[in-house]
Amino acid sequence: MINNKIDTSFVASITLFTIFMAFGFHAYSQCSNVTPQFNVNQNSFCGAGPHSVVLTNTSIGPNAATANYEWLLNGTTFDNTTGLASPNNATLPGSGTYTIELIASDGPPPCTESTTSNITVFSQPNADFSFAPNNDCAGVDVDFTNLSTNTNGGTSYTWDFGDGNTSNQENPTHVYASGGNYNVTLTVQNASGCSSNFSLTVTALDIPDVAISGDDGDGNLTNCLLPGDPTVLNTVDFFNSTTGATNYYWDFGDGNASTGYEPPHIYNTFGTFNVVMTATGSNGCSASDTIEVVFEKFVSASLNLDVTEYSGCAPFELTTLQNNSNNANSFVWDFGDGSPPYTTTNQTPPNHIYTDAGTYTISLTASNSCNTANATISPIVIVDKPEIDFMTSVTVGCAPETGISFTNNSVGASPANDYEWDMGNGNTYTSTVDPPNQTYLNAGTYTVSLNGSNACGDSMLTQNIVLDTVPTASIDVRK
Repeated sequence: MINNKIDTSFVASITLFTIFMAFGFHAYSQCSNVTPQFNVNQNSFCGAGPHSVVLTNTSIGPNAATANYEWLLNGTTFDNTTGLASPNNATLPGSGTYTIELIASDGPPPCTESTTSNITVFSQPNADFSFAPNNDCAGVDVDFTNLSTNTNGGTSYTWDFGDGNTSNQENPTHVYASGGNYNVTLTVQNASGCSSNFSLTVTALDIPDVAISGDDGDGNLTNCLLPGDPTVLNTVDFFNSTTGATNYYWDFGDGNASTGYEPPHIYNTFGTFNVVMTATGSNGCSASDTIEVVFEKFVSASLNLDVTEYSGCAPFELTTLQNNSNNANSFVWDFGDGSPPYTTTNQTPPNHIYTDAGTYTISLTASNSCNTANATISPIVIVDKPEIDFMTSVTVGCAPETGISFTNNSVGASPANDYEWDMGNGNTYTSTVDPPNQTYLNAGTYTVSLNGSNACGDSMLTQNIVLDTVPTASIDVRK
């Protein structure tokens, strides 16, 4: 006979063994006598690495100095320590985010507790650039091209051109004022704060140090004559203090030139002249300097306008304005109506149209390098057609209406009573500012018109008066 009775004590033993195997024969709980914690020497790095992280065990609690500690990097154990001893350094092999975990074990009863800290390794930018030209003359634009990699939207660029000047542009242009060898450094920093440097040497060739001056006989280069002075020639002696040059070219600003070292020059026309001297060194590099020679007569300003154009009707164009100024080469015109001033170098006045009624002053400022003079013409009286406006005491009513009054608010009629009224009821009035009160007997729409005139034309305004009938009540009484 088969016995099917199960031994419950054996089953219980198997179950307990399975539990112990699953949990390593220990029942762990949260530690009450140790709290794991640690410090890292830095929580971020730049560049691919490898980077070494220094760790310090700062765990606290009554059993912190005797507990066992396991150190893990991204889930993999890299050291085990007892007490508060420091572990081996953690090695971070490349860019990315790493998690360092510290697990404290204590007992009895057996317990574990852990803490983590994240460390990030950021990509580092690679600074690089090129430039052109090299071994060219000082004073020439040098273009720098940024070739940096591993950059992003928040990357900044700092250029040190080696001559005391800097730039924050991505692709700057720079001019070296004098020859020499300049160490140019580009510092690139991305949004993560990682940076790198790159340097190249720029060679600029020496250029002449140009310095010139002059004298027209009175210690300067300005010769201003009275309008009646008969002088027509101006002799100028030029002086050259340039160094580092072998050849010289003078442009006197009047169409004449010289290759002398310190050539004198005679000006036979009036004006202001920019004298440019270009010096060239033995290496072929050039530089220039400019000075100004003034040979002018003092300015007098004068305007003329035909008497027929001192007044007119808008829009009004000036056709007879004349500029009779002498010796000027710059003119500023202001027509007094709020329009922007005109600036010209031509003696001929600019075209101008007055568009609005008003009283205006024409102003001219004439000048050259010696002086400024002013002239005005006024008043310029511009008239427009009358502006018509009137009011009526009734615009909507019931017929009959008597005693409707009218008020004329118009302006600009000339003579002042040059008005014509049509009252819409058969009455008309001429040369009347305000008409007498009017009567309208019947229902209907009456159109009242007012016309005003002056020398510039007529203007008219119409308004309607609408009258209705008074309703009649009718009562029918029936028995």
